[in-house]
Amino acid sequence: MKPNYLSVLTFSLFFILIFSSATTSIFRKNYAAIEKDTLNVLAPKGIWLRNNASLESEKLVKLPYATKLILLEEDITTEEITIQETKYFEIKGRMRKVKVTSQDKVIHNLEGYVFEGYLTKFPVPELNYKPTEDNYISADLYYFENSFGTSEKIIKKCPIYSEGEPPCQHTFEQKFGNVIVYKSTCEESGGSESFTFKGLSLREAYFIFYVLYFDEAVEETTENEAGTYYYGYEGDVILYEKDKNQVRIEPKDGGAGCYYEIKQKENDILVSSYCGC
Repeated sequence: MKPNYLSVLTFSLFFILIFSSATTSIFRKNYAAIEKDTLNVLAPKGIWLRNNASLESEKLVKLPYATKLILLEEDITTEEITIQETKYFEIKGRMRKVKVTSQDKVIHNLEGYVFEGYLTKFPVPELNYKPTEDNYISADLYYFENSFGTSEKIIKKCPIYSEGEPPCQHTFEQKFGNVIVYKSTCEESGGSESFTFKGLSLREAYFIFYVLYFDEAVEETTENEAGTYYYGYEGDVILYEKDKNQVRIEPKDGGAGCYYEIKQKENDILVSSYCGC
């Protein structure tokens, strides 16, 4: 197995998420570690705060990634908008009136309108996270633990395999708050991982996992509401299967490497991956 695969394995996935037109509302049941009535900016390039409830209205300021916002109006009165985020993936939502809460005094307490497709009630991972050599924690597990806490960890001994079958090196399960259920297995022939992210939509997962696993897009195109949008990522073939409401990612040559599958099931995201030798 290529060593760099297992490190990113913990879900390059989520870019994965990338290609769904899922429109699950972001204003739903809260989970542990989610701040009541506070929204976070998802788009890594930031989003525009506008003067009125229209994408054509005056741009007041660009709000950076992870900026916290307070929703000022509960009633949705604007028409639904569709933004083509990538060649294959569109985001649907409405303009919402918000108030900025930030340590940056320049934008703190500003009010205006933003497109809700780039907002989430979930905590967002930090940009450009780098694990330390003496305490290596992959980006996704670091995000899970710091955002939701570790509620349970079960390490399992692998069963004894019959002659001729590859020996299992490890397998474990871990829960992060009441939001993530994560499983990992490593064998001689490769490693597999899976988890359930409760309450997450593919729209939100697209941005969260872009931050976790991908530093640069191969192609960037013209500016849209989020700043830019991306067509693809080097080394991967991304297949969005709309009829199955899922995304598959696999190596371009179809050979050795990592394979991912992300599915939307009701209000949860189900992610599985396998990296072979």
